[in-house]
Amino acid sequence: MNNTFSARRLVENELIARKANEKVARVMKIVVPGSEAVFFYCECSNTCQERIPLSVAAYQKIHNKRDRFIVLPGHTTKSVESVVESNPSYCVVEKYT
Repeated sequence: MNNTFSARRLVENELIARKANEKVARVMKIVVPGSEAVFFYCECSNTCQERIPLSVAAYQKIHNKRDRFIVLPGHTTKSVESVVESNPSYCVVEKYT
């Protein structure tokens, strides 16, 4: 497997988690407006099923930039992304362009 394919596959894995999270955010925005925490999927490239507690508003703010993803600490993939924000609950990563 070449590096281009590997990097592309890692990004595809992250996009799958993001699509699931976007559906959750749309529903929760209607059902539970406000700042209550929702458990979003980690958007790491490893296709894990772990969750990150985050308000819908915070989730949407992070994703205003389409090349940013939320991942759990330690779930970053340095070959395709860099950490642009970090706290004990999650990291925001940005894809290399």
